[in-house]
Amino acid sequence: MSANATINSETGNHPVDPYKTQNSEDPPLPQKVQDLADFISEVKFGMLTTKQSEGEFLTSRCMALAAKEHGGIDLVFHTNLFSGKTMDLTVHPQETNMSFLDPVSGAWASISGTASIVSDPETVQKYYSPQLKAWLGDMGDGVHDGGPTDPRIGVIKLEAKLATHVVATKGILSRAVNTVKGAIKGEVPAINSIRELSLEELAESLEQRYIEKMAVAHQKKSLCRDNSHFTEIYLEQLWLEILGYPVDSLNPSDDFFHLGGTSLQVANLINRIQRSLGIELRATTLYENSSLGQLTRIVKRLEDGTAVQDPTDELNILAQDSSLGQDLQTASAPAIDWLDYAEGRVFLMGATGFVGAFLLASLLSMPHVKQLACLVRAHDESTADTRIKKMLAKYGLSGVPEDKIIAIPGDISLPGLGVSREIYDHYATWASVVFHLGALVSYVQPYSRHRATNVLGTLQLLAFANHSRPKRLVYSSSVAAYGPTGFTRGTQNVPGDERPLDHLESLQYNTGYSQSQFVAENVQRKVFAPVDFVVDAMLRISASAENEGHAYNLIQPDPIDLQETFSLISAQCARPLKGVSLSDWVCMFVNDVKSPLHPFIPLFQERVWGDRTPWEVQESAPQFEINNTIQALRKHPELLAWKPASNLLRKYVLEWSGTSNHF
Repeated sequence: MSANATINSETGNHPVDPYKTQNSEDPPLPQKVQDLADFISEVKFGMLTTKQSEGEFLTSRCMALAAKEHGGIDLVFHTNLFSGKTMDLTVHPQETNMSFLDPVSGAWASISGTASIVSDPETVQKYYSPQLKAWLGDMGDGVHDGGPTDPRIGVIKLEAKLATHVVATKGILSRAVNTVKGAIKGEVPAINSIRELSLEELAESLEQRYIEKMAVAHQKKSLCRDNSHFTEIYLEQLWLEILGYPVDSLNPSDDFFHLGGTSLQVANLINRIQRSLGIELRATTLYENSSLGQLTRIVKRLEDGTAVQDPTDELNILAQDSSLGQDLQTASAPAIDWLDYAEGRVFLMGATGFVGAFLLASLLSMPHVKQLACLVRAHDESTADTRIKKMLAKYGLSGVPEDKIIAIPGDISLPGLGVSREIYDHYATWASVVFHLGALVSYVQPYSRHRATNVLGTLQLLAFANHSRPKRLVYSSSVAAYGPTGFTRGTQNVPGDERPLDHLESLQYNTGYSQSQFVAENVQRKVFAPVDFVVDAMLRISASAENEGHAYNLIQPDPIDLQETFSLISAQCARPLKGVSLSDWVCMFVNDVKSPLHPFIPLFQERVWGDRTPWEVQESAPQFEINNTIQALRKHPELLAWKPASNLLRKYVLEWSGTSNHF
């Protein structure tokens, strides 16, 4: 029942919540926002309520306000990254509330929203307070000292979605008198001003502040429109607005990502620059020129009609990196039979990914597998172990023998896998086989951002597999490594053992992720055989030495086209879907920065082949042969009995419709 509803009685209609009806007030939006921001600043201390990470109960604790953003709507707090509240907010970021109370006046405020945990050094130092030493202490190791570089310190940012602010309109004595009168007469007293801020109002307030700020920027620009500072001032103000940075100016050396920029904000920034300045700026260009000074120079060149980068330069880099690993010394002895009764120790990279989680569960269920070491990007062993087990639980795989798991905090993009030499040597001798499913996947970041993890990380694991004793490396690649070769080269068929290097020219029209997979697979083929598969086939193929030296594509032999996919999904929806053109579809979310699709705008807007976008050049994809896979699995015909793709899609849609409010 709504709070605005009424109850019918013999004396007429009466509001269900007479207190709220009597005390509600709706002043102008700017006043509501400003009064709320001022109240929070005055009170400063409040109660942060979160949902337990491993339970269904709520927990509250007192927090001190560290700062405010976006005109006071969004709140910033300090946190210990290893505390319970940090874990609560990581698991349940949307179940967050912050409340403030002035016990003298009786005024209070409640803000519900979405929390995010920020741990990058720039943000931590920006909001650091020496008072944190009193809460964290000094461990005496020169690192955990409560100072601005203490790795325990993080920042909580609460983005407001709903807010209620109750302003006391009477003093303590007047409130008491009116309350007593109300109790005697049965009348609800008007002693407060209850103000509510909806999601729409909060978004509108943010936009109003942007308009006011940009008006000042436009005044500056009008003074320098005829000189070279126009673009610089415009970009500076745009950065400040999008990042919500609480300063008036930036330095040319300031980096967009060091200031906290996200992929969502990249898409917003690119869209705004293109719309305002009428130039074609690719997201990859921003990632590779991320300081304000660099971006300003790039934008000026584009305004002058000067090419930013020669496509051949990019291809030369990919070709050059494809030669990495030439000096890697591979073992002359045959690889260990990892399923031998004396072996059975698996080293896995990528256990927290989708396919990796299912592979992990299958490996744990195999009696031949005695232990399974998982390299996970994490600060410590406990965090790594938690990440692994949460991923198993997420996909309903918790019934496997988890006591076989050894969690190793590390990073394949770092030398020596990011672990000590002692640990590296131990597991290189200990492991019987290495499975590599780890990769950074971003459809907007350039090759340079994927290189450390996807290319150099692969080299790291190649070296690891050859260190101490020869181990088989099972590597999961992607058909993305071939780029849009069907569209750009007219390729209709790709044999299983055909190298991606033959399709180099197609990669200039694809994403940085695809380019990194192209290089990594070319590097792999110089030393080990890559394997492209799903879990059961992967295990069968990797179990036999006969299968070394080939590539294996586990791909649905009878795929369904996009039209049939659309029809199947539409049939499962409460209301039938309506087909629209790509341009109309993009228009639906291009200016909606809160849309989950907004970060992917570059995929649908950037022109890479004439007027074609990265999405459009994926048309006419070639058929990837599965002859090698059929031959390798000939003794396991049950794995070759593929279910129709339409059956699989129906299963997915039913799962989505049960967990999503979009169906």
